[in-house]
Order: sequence, then structure tokens, then C-alpha cells
Amino acid sequence: TRIATELQVSGKEFHLPAEHAITLYRITQEALTNVAKHAGLPSYVSVVLLFSPGRLTLTVDDDGTGFEADDASSHLLVTQGKLGLIGMRERMALIGGSLQVESSPGQGTSVVARIRLGSDVDHDA
Repeated sequence: TRIATELQVSGKEFHLPAEHAITLYRITQEALTNVAKHAGLPSYVSVVLLFSPGRLTLTVDDDGTGFEADDASSHLLVTQGKLGLIGMRERMALIGGSLQVESSPGQGTSVVARIRLGSDVDHDA
């Protein structure tokens, strides 16, 4: 797409269960696909993975065209054809995580996925 993309990983990295890692990969993939398809001509995309004690946060930001996200209910997303956003939310729910989408016309979009991690995660990896 020739969109300038930045990847930032911060915090003390740790090993994730495979299911969590695959889900985050798919969320990133869908968010970047949405940028390419729907964001117009953004000048940048930022992907940030933040490892913190007991939590992992993935943020994908762009400065594209954005959309009205004030009422991001599942029903509205279906009627607007935004099935990718519903799929991302469902994937996160399956692993006990959450997904937040912030956007407004002309202001870009921010997709934030959060996972709380229990004692089954190897924080020393």
C-alpha cells in the first residue's frame, strides 16, 4: 500500500499462550486490512504492542478518513457492513479480552485490543 507503517514493542516481553498470540496476529491483520481498504490515503499507520504486568495491549492507529464510531453497537455495525470489527470483538471475547474502536470522520481510527493475563503466562521469557 506504500503507507508508512511503524511498529513499536515496549515493556518486558513474555511468552503468550498460542491462542492469545494467534488472536492478536489476526486482530492486527484485520486492522491493517481495514486501513488499506477503508482509510483513504492515510500518511501513517502505527502498531504498538505494550507488555505490562498482567496485561498486554495492542493498538493500531491511522490518520485516515475515519468513520462515525459513536454508536458501535453490534447491530449498527452489521447494518453498516462493518463485519470485520464485529469479528475482532468476538475473537477478543473468546480469549477474555476486549476491543475498543475510536474513530470520527476525518480524524483517523484507533483500534485497541487488551488482554489481562493470568499466572499461566511465562513472564520470564
